Amino acid sequence: MNPIKIAMDMLRHYFNINDSPDFFLRLEKGEVVEGEVVKLLNNMMFLISVRGFNIVAKSSLSLLCGDWVMLEVVKLWPEIVLSLIAKKNNRTGSIEVKA
Repeated sequence: MNPIKIAMDMLRHYFNINDSPDFFLRLEKGEVVEGEVVKLLNNMMFLISVRGFNIVAKSSLSLLCGDWVMLEVVKLWPEIVLSLIAKKNNRTGSIEVKA
């Protein structure tokens, strides 16, 4: 698995916290969502736009600003965990599918 964890403690810095329940209540385990890496916060934290919401994600995966990602919702409680299914490198256009 290629885990991406939502950094719940960082969300308040990137969007209106009143909007966050709406985003998280709409997620279901097993659901596949698409997003785009908007900003690299450091070498293990990324700002990813999913369904019009910016979420802060922690991961050891190599992601670049502008990369498109396809993610599966693996876990919702006590933390939200997503798994990378595929990514498209914004610079080269190459698509990488994870097993």
